[in-house]
Amino acid sequence: HDLVEDDDTHNGNKNAIPRKTRVLVQYENADNNDDDRQHLLKMLGKTVMLDSSPSRGGIIVAEVDANLLRRLEKSRHVKRMETLDQPAPFRSHVSNTSTHGTHRHLKELLTPAIQMVQADQLDIGSNTPLICVADSGYALGHPDLPVPPQVDGMDYTLQNGKVLRWYHDGTGHGTATAGVIAAIEGNDIGFRGVAPELTLFITRALDDNGRSDVAQLMGAIEQCVGSGAKIISMSLGCPCTDFDHCKRKGCYSEIMKAYFASINENGV
Repeated sequence: HDLVEDDDTHNGNKNAIPRKTRVLVQYENADNNDDDRQHLLKMLGKTVMLDSSPSRGGIIVAEVDANLLRRLEKSRHVKRMETLDQPAPFRSHVSNTSTHGTHRHLKELLTPAIQMVQADQLDIGSNTPLICVADSGYALGHPDLPVPPQVDGMDYTLQNGKVLRWYHDGTGHGTATAGVIAAIEGNDIGFRGVAPELTLFITRALDDNGRSDVAQLMGAIEQCVGSGAKIISMSLGCPCTDFDHCKRKGCYSEIMKAYFASINENGV
């Protein structure tokens, strides 16, 4: 049962390939020493998709075969392990349309949502925080959005080698989110942001189709934390119907709860 057969190998298993399982592994003693982490990294080798800092939960994401999965289950170096049924359960709720070429040249407005939460009355002060938008990217060059050096970012490389550029946005979701935060004020285009003077850092938590998985989410968050951001904007959901369904789809995780808690404890 540990093999997936090609259609042409029903009788011989000649071209059977190992079935892979994506796992979240939290190792022991993350706060005290690095021995457990190093042991697991050596065991997992090239199957590792992401290795978070010991100070951020002590978590490794990997894609393993059945043999390696059994070794992990028996390892004394593993504190907790979860398997993920679906590789990409997370997504943003937008249509697949780019923001390029869809600029609204209207009298500049303050959106009702900004007024409703009284964000327009917020005094940011002189020591403005860096905000990281971990989303579908950013339409660099949009006439109503900040340009470098007020905005910067980091590309993300998927497991298949594809590079997701921070300054490209295939769905427009990340660009819209960045606009809510920091769209330019006083240019008579579209809407103004909550705080147009804020500095943004962009990472790719979502691919060009607005989808993601745990490894990509954690990778984008690690990039945010590494940038020095103290606020992370991440807008996505998971299409599940109840708590048990969410767990089966890989949308709920005790290990991820520990990871996010450690991020918060580090002042983000």
